[in-house]
Amino acid sequence: MFVLLLAFTTGSHVLTGTIALVYIVDAPTICALVWGIASGVLLFLLALPPSFHEFAILGYIDFASISSASSGPIASAAWSLWPPEGSDFSACLSACTNIVFAYSFAVGQFSFMAEMHDPEDFVKSIVSLGLIEIIIYTLTGSLIYAFVGANVSSPALLSAGKLVARVAFGFALPDSSVRFVDTPRAWAIWTGLIALLTLISWIIAEAIPIFNGLLSLMASLFVTGFTFYFPALFWFSLLREGRWYDGWKNICLSILNGIILWMGLFVLVAGAYASVQVIISGFRTGNMRRPFTCASSQYT
Repeated sequence: MFVLLLAFTTGSHVLTGTIALVYIVDAPTICALVWGIASGVLLFLLALPPSFHEFAILGYIDFASISSASSGPIASAAWSLWPPEGSDFSACLSACTNIVFAYSFAVGQFSFMAEMHDPEDFVKSIVSLGLIEIIIYTLTGSLIYAFVGANVSSPALLSAGKLVARVAFGFALPDSSVRFVDTPRAWAIWTGLIALLTLISWIIAEAIPIFNGLLSLMASLFVTGFTFYFPALFWFSLLREGRWYDGWKNICLSILNGIILWMGLFVLVAGAYASVQVIISGFRTGNMRRPFTCASSQYT
């Protein structure tokens, strides 16, 4: 499941890169598949370092880039508060699963924890990451929706208009269990795995070229496990002390984790259904880009 989540996440990055390059270059005569391939190659090269240590500095660059890019749509978007009319169950639940994806900051916790110099500091790091991400995502999402409302684009950087989107994308674009890859055979295997994962991700991005639909499907199928029902199952099977009804603490935590477990299973099933319905509806109404399209105009 974790590998599939990585493939879909990388696919969303390929799609984001395609949209960004289409806007930045602004050359409708160039086939959009070229930008998708370019994004995939770039992600492949960035994924080649076998441990996080080699490119930890990119985390700071990424944080600064995303923070700078997010402010553009907030300042430049037109005002439109009211939600769209006729929203059905699938559209509403798809929007909820996008929120689930946005706040799933603990998905890579095992990979990061395994490479930390002091693994005992992991709790502090994950709490800091969670607080910072929740604040940034909540403020950015709520402010953009307050100003843009039903007219918000996907991704939201497109809501500010073509010029601001180009500038914002400019700011936004400046793993296996083997930690040490130091032999030719190991490098060949590692490079092959990264290339295969990138190829699968590119196919996913081109096959589902609607950003919010891709995120919704990914959140429903994979993120719900790492965010909801896996932690609840961990508590019941590993962290619980004694029987579930031994004392008020166990009773309260059992009820809480039971609710989280069923919430995750509901989003898994209903969210996946809603995501598929939204994607099918997008194809039928023509509001969705064609898979493997060469037309750059479909991204603008």
